[in-house]
Order: sequence, then structure tokens, then C-alpha cells
Amino acid sequence: MVISDLNEITPNFAAGIGLNASIFDATRRHNTIKIANSEVSMAKSEIDQTSRDISTEVYQNETNLLASLKKIDQGELQVKQASEALNLAAISFKTGAITNLDLLDAETALEESRVNLLRARIEYAINVVRLNISVGKPIE
Repeated sequence: MVISDLNEITPNFAAGIGLNASIFDATRRHNTIKIANSEVSMAKSEIDQTSRDISTEVYQNETNLLASLKKIDQGELQVKQASEALNLAAISFKTGAITNLDLLDAETALEESRVNLLRARIEYAINVVRLNISVGKPIE
């Protein structure tokens, strides 16, 4: 019996060849394609929904803008009528046909109509900005 020397270095070698080939992937490729197609379909649906949302927002903002223009026209007419009513009230007050409270009421009505006109103009300016934002124009 031979006793080996523990201080002597003896090399060990190992060699091997590996081969990895999928013969059957259990329809993984087919399912992956279905998932990808589903995700593409979902993305297209989201694009369509976003497009409809933007169209609705633009339409609503345009409608609000047109309504604001009508309110401005109506407010200008009210200011004109209130001004004429104040002139008539002033004449009637001078002749003694009405009291000073009636004259103050006419002045109050004129100022209220002016305030309403200013509100309509502010609302118009806000609606212009909203419409520009919804169509993608930069805010100036």
C-alpha cells in the first residue's frame, strides 16, 4: 500500500458539455404574444378615451365661452337700461314724483348691473384661458 504525500500538489480536472434546448415550452410563447396583444389593445383604448375626454373638454369650454359672451351682451344691456332708469328716477325725484329711496334703489340697480357685467367679463377671460389650455395653446 502506497501512502500519498500530503504536501505534493496533484491536479484534478473535470470537463463537461451542456445542452439546453426547449423542446416544449407549454404554450409560453403563445401566451406571451396574447398578453402583449392585450396590452397593446388596452393602450389603444386608453388613447381613444383620452381623445374623447379632450374633445369633451374643448367642447364644454367653447360652450362656456359662448355663454360668457351672451352674459356680457346681456350685462351691457342691463347697464344701459339701469342707466336710463336712473336718469328717469332723477327727473322724477326733481319733480317730487318719487322719494329719495326710489332714487337710491335706481342707483343701486345700476351699480349691481355694472358688477354683474364685470363678473361676466371676468368669467369670459377665465373661459378664454380654459379653452386655450384645453386646445394646447400656451398661456400668454
